[in-house]
Amino acid sequence: MNTLTTFSGLNTEIPIWVNRNDTTFINRVPSFINLAQQRIFIDCPTMASQMYVKGNFTPNNNILSVPALWGSNLTLEYINSDTNQIVVLQYMPYEYLETFEPTPTGVSTQEPYPRYYSNMSIGYIKISPTPTAAYEFQIAYNTNSPQLMASQQTNFITQNLYDVLFLGAMYYAYCFLENVTQAQAYEQRYKERVAAYLLFNVGRKNDRTSDAMKD
Repeated sequence: MNTLTTFSGLNTEIPIWVNRNDTTFINRVPSFINLAQQRIFIDCPTMASQMYVKGNFTPNNNILSVPALWGSNLTLEYINSDTNQIVVLQYMPYEYLETFEPTPTGVSTQEPYPRYYSNMSIGYIKISPTPTAAYEFQIAYNTNSPQLMASQQTNFITQNLYDVLFLGAMYYAYCFLENVTQAQAYEQRYKERVAAYLLFNVGRKNDRTSDAMKD
């Protein structure tokens, strides 16, 4: 049985691999696991679980809250019920949206429909021009997997990148122990597995029909 695919399993295995059973070290193991999880989210963005959430714009409100566990945007589109078209919003810097729509209300007098969006802060997205109707939208995004803990035994990373998570946690464990040699060894193994997953993911994302057309 693979014991590395759950939070409890990792908490049990890491002290065994490091050969430490003292309370000080064992109490730190959850921190090693979650430090590794956050690093994986940065190093393997294409492996993150992609989600799609639908909703409706609030008329005359250009601020949209990001979905739960939002990590980064992929696309934001809406259905323009006036023209019966699906419009994919273009990402633009926040400052551009400010100059494009300088009025206090944000409602453009030149362009009646939303065309752009930008990250306003860690939890919000700004739409420009401001939607004046409750158009249905869909946001595609990479999720940031739920933090592992006793009540959250598994997530996308434990199910798909458990070996990378283990190697990352071991790296932080040896950093804590100030064992530079072992930390460097696990760092190298971690990077090798990340590179392998990224290469695998590129192949998985390629459209197989493009290869079939070559035959």
